[in-house]
Amino acid sequence: MMPRWLGRLWGTSTGRFGVIVVAVIALTAVVALFWTPFDPQSSDIGDRWLPPSWPHLLGTDDTGRDILSLLMAGARTTVFVSVGAGIVATLVGIALAALGALTARWMRETVAVLVDILIAFPVLLIAMMISSVWGGSLWVVIWAVGIGFGVNIARVTRPELRRVQQSDFVLAARAAGLTRRRASCGTCCPTSRRCSSCSCRGRWPWPSSPKPACRTSVSAHRWSNRAGVCSSPICSVTSACIRCL
Repeated sequence: MMPRWLGRLWGTSTGRFGVIVVAVIALTAVVALFWTPFDPQSSDIGDRWLPPSWPHLLGTDDTGRDILSLLMAGARTTVFVSVGAGIVATLVGIALAALGALTARWMRETVAVLVDILIAFPVLLIAMMISSVWGGSLWVVIWAVGIGFGVNIARVTRPELRRVQQSDFVLAARAAGLTRRRASCGTCCPTSRRCSSCSCRGRWPWPSSPKPACRTSVSAHRWSNRAGVCSSPICSVTSACIRCL
C-alpha cells in the first residue's frame, strides 16, 4: 500500500513529475553500479563529436567519451552525494538543535551564536576550508553540503524543541515524577516506544492512542489527550525540517 505522504505527493502534477524524475535518477544510479555502455573515463579521439547513433545513443563529447555513460556515472555520484549530505545535515542539525534547546543556558546561547555564524558562511567557503585540511574529494563535498544545510535545520528545529519543552504536557510529566532528563527524552521520542527500565502493564484506557513510554507518564499522556495536543512532538520537529529543506 502506498504511504500517505507519497499518496499526497502523487496527487499533484508537480509531485508526480518530481517522483518520476527522482525514480529515474535513482534507477539509473543503481544500474550504473553494475553496467554502463562504455567506460566513462575512456576516450577515443577518432570518435569525438559523433551524433546520436548506434552504439553511442547520445553521441560523444570532444574527447570521444560516450555521453550516455557519463550521464549514468553522474547520476550515481549525484545520488551518493545527495543521500550522504542529507544524512550529515540531519545529524548535524539535530545535534546542534538538541544542544541549543536541552542543555544549560550558557550552552544554549553558545550554540545559538555558533549557528548564526555558520549560516553566514556559504557552502562553497565551507568546502574550501574543509578541502584545505583534508584535500579535495567527494567526501569533502558531502560534508560541506551537509554542514551548510544542517545549520539551517538546527536553526528551525531549535525553537520547536524549546516550544515543546515549555508545553503543558511536559510540565505535567515533571509533576508526575519524571526527572528533567527523562521528561526531555520522552518528549523528543514517540510515546509508543517503551523505556528500557520500565514497561506498561495492563489494559491501556485509550485504544486509539499510543502507549506512553512508561507508567509514570500516564497522567501526562491523559492530560495531553484531553487538551487535544500531540503527545509526540516529533511531528512538529519533522515538519520544521521539511519546511527548512
